[in-house]
Amino acid sequence: MRTLALLCSVALIGVGCSHETPKAQPQQTETVKTSKNNVLQGEVISFNKKSAELSDRGRAQLKDLTNRARGRGELGEATIAAWADQDLPYTGSLSKEERDLADQRAQRISEFLKYDCGVSSSDTFNMAENSNWLARVFRTDDARLKSAYSKRSEPLNDSELEIIRHNGGPSTAVVIVRAK
Repeated sequence: MRTLALLCSVALIGVGCSHETPKAQPQQTETVKTSKNNVLQGEVISFNKKSAELSDRGRAQLKDLTNRARGRGELGEATIAAWADQDLPYTGSLSKEERDLADQRAQRISEFLKYDCGVSSSDTFNMAENSNWLARVFRTDDARLKSAYSKRSEPLNDSELEIIRHNGGPSTAVVIVRAK
């Protein structure tokens, strides 16, 4: 009887330890329905240091993002918030090279969405640049994002702000595609 119990214990331990550790899923933001009944689909795209090139994984993520949005309705506008390799400091600013890198990342994503995914319109935001005086005075993420989004033709959407604030950071871009 002890032998049977010992064999069962060893078998259970072996079964418990033999499973593979799940692979990390790509960062993905949730689907959000806004007050205007628009559906937002968001994705975090990672970049290699000092590079604005979209990886194969990044291109696949963008295609999946637009397919998910398309599955919920007609494709709307994309919003792209791109960071450099360093976060914007609370005092001072990033180098021109870092600001240009964030611009290039946003532009590459915008072009890919337009030519490969059928998203006709996108707003891009360089999160490596200083924004208006309020953001510079308070140096808060909310102030920086609200300042950046004040350039939009449509008012700031709190859902978009939350998606970007919680998912963006150095060496990434947060991409949101609306479904109408």
